[in-house]
Amino acid sequence: MTQPARIAKGLYWDRAWSLVSGCTPVSPGCAHCWAAAEAHMRARNPNPKIRRRNAGLTARAASGFDGRVRVNEDLLDVPLKIRKPTTWAIWTDLFHSSVPEAFILSAFARMFVAARHIFLVLTKRPERALAWLGSPNAPGLIQATACVETWRRDNPGRKQIAEWYLAHMMDWPLPNVWVGTTAENQAAADERIPLLLRAPAAVRFVSLEPMLGPVVVRPEWLPPAAQPKICGKGRGAFLGVNVSPRLSWVICGGETGPGARPMHPDWARSLRDQCAAAGVPFFFKGWGEWSPRGERGNKNCVVCRLTGESSPITAGWHQGCRDEHQVVYHTGRRRAGRVLDRRTHNEFPQVK
Repeated sequence: MTQPARIAKGLYWDRAWSLVSGCTPVSPGCAHCWAAAEAHMRARNPNPKIRRRNAGLTARAASGFDGRVRVNEDLLDVPLKIRKPTTWAIWTDLFHSSVPEAFILSAFARMFVAARHIFLVLTKRPERALAWLGSPNAPGLIQATACVETWRRDNPGRKQIAEWYLAHMMDWPLPNVWVGTTAENQAAADERIPLLLRAPAAVRFVSLEPMLGPVVVRPEWLPPAAQPKICGKGRGAFLGVNVSPRLSWVICGGETGPGARPMHPDWARSLRDQCAAAGVPFFFKGWGEWSPRGERGNKNCVVCRLTGESSPITAGWHQGCRDEHQVVYHTGRRRAGRVLDRRTHNEFPQVK
């Protein structure tokens, strides 16, 4: 599970696995993409490897990714070299339409072999995740690819590779692969979450970050009962919050970086309360650049008024609002923190 020091910073993974560089903006949540800004900066890195990996993916820092995508085959074996159980976040979108099927297969073969790790596959394209993971051929192809890759890497004899194959029978879905989708508002949630829930996965989660509007978690997305159940056998035995096609985890956070839009506190509160009522783990990543914990007299503030002004930064704030006098201040990410109503929320799906 993720290291406590990382969780304290609002990070729910230990290390990034940079399999894909570049992306294509698809919704309002992409407007201030931190990954694009980082790629633009690293395109001028003095290290030639880092420079090549990020060059040519953005026209300028504020424009985001320009649609070009590059897969990093040289990084496929990175998790196999780490013995300590680690939670990996895959960057950027493994299910982007420009990522070859063969590359996705190779990535999942590594995840299968590295069963000691947990892999978080987060996508804005759950339709392709559903098509790929829902294919009846996926488990067999992953296992066969893992066998071939092991043979190429370690060059064992025929007897050893046969023994490896028999010793690594597959549980499907892979118990150590958590599949999630991002959604910034109700429209995105209604479009993407139903597709995610149809895809085979041991854990399904949604990341509402940046949260740009209130989100109602539909009853059909929630588990009928939050009772732990066993899924899988042998080395793949998995204890999850639920094994039915429902959400196992909800993540929420505000936007960061230049031009960040504020998250209304009532949106986060409502989501927290919905998760608590359904028994679904809730992880509050942080307020982003704007926080209700600012100082009086701070001129950089936004006041929520039900009949309020219409501006790019306050548009839509009347939705889901409980208090027309709610104020948030532009304090910066570090000062904003991640305390929601006097406590932090660091809940994870239970695994063993």
